[in-house]
Amino acid sequence: MGGDLTSVSLVLSGSNSVLAYSDGEIIDLLKGGHGVFNVISMGSVTADIDTSLAQEFATTETRRLAMA
Repeated sequence: MGGDLTSVSLVLSGSNSVLAYSDGEIIDLLKGGHGVFNVISMGSVTADIDTSLAQEFATTETRRLAMA
């Protein structure tokens, strides 16, 4: 894996999941007969995680400074 997750889509099909690095790969999955239940753009997911981590860090840092 090890790339930029913001441009990847997570394709869910039953109990299987695949990372698609382009729209063409999603189309290839569909053409190959894979039933696709959901396609999740990881860009929004990574943005949400970044925001949550920043908020958690700020809260933890505030608590640490209050105890000092």
